[in-house]
Amino acid sequence: MARSEGLARLMRKEMTHEEYQRVLVARNRRWLPRVETHISSPGKTMIVVGAAHLAGKQSLIAMLKSKGYEVSRIQ
Repeated sequence: MARSEGLARLMRKEMTHEEYQRVLVARNRRWLPRVETHISSPGKTMIVVGAAHLAGKQSLIAMLKSKGYEVSRIQ
């Protein structure tokens, strides 16, 4: 199991469905247009969010990939 899958599972376990939807999914959807604006601007962009926003099927990463963006993890 990938770390992000484990984190997503943990977040769903620790939050009610409503909390998960409000705190993570809804926030990711609100952020998506802003993220797209930043990454389409000239120059390099670094966007930092909490790890929970990067894990799971409704993560920022999944939303960006579904729109055709290439997303990679840096260490």
